[in-house]
Amino acid sequence: MNFYYWVKLKIYKIQMSSYRYPITKKIMTDKNKQEYVEKIEAALESIRPYLLADGGNIEFVDVSDDLIVQVALTGACHGCPMHMQTLKFGVEEAVKSAIPEIKSVVTVN
Repeated sequence: MNFYYWVKLKIYKIQMSSYRYPITKKIMTDKNKQEYVEKIEAALESIRPYLLADGGNIEFVDVSDDLIVQVALTGACHGCPMHMQTLKFGVEEAVKSAIPEIKSVVTVN
């Protein structure tokens, strides 16, 4: 099998997979948003003791319609050089394990 045929086959498979699973944007209602907020707050409460042990804290800011959670790191976490690792490997993992639909967690400060 030559390279051109292989690339053409891969492109065809990608195109066909989009027909089986159409890309749709989920519309978030106030009720859905409130449910997400409650679950996110619970996930943040589960990780908060670890942040408080190091002198930091986290505050929930908002969740967007495309399921991106915005948080603010406060206390010692705000100026810490490891805050991105804490955000991605601690906070984001905790939130995504509680709510798999969440795409990412970003900080606003």
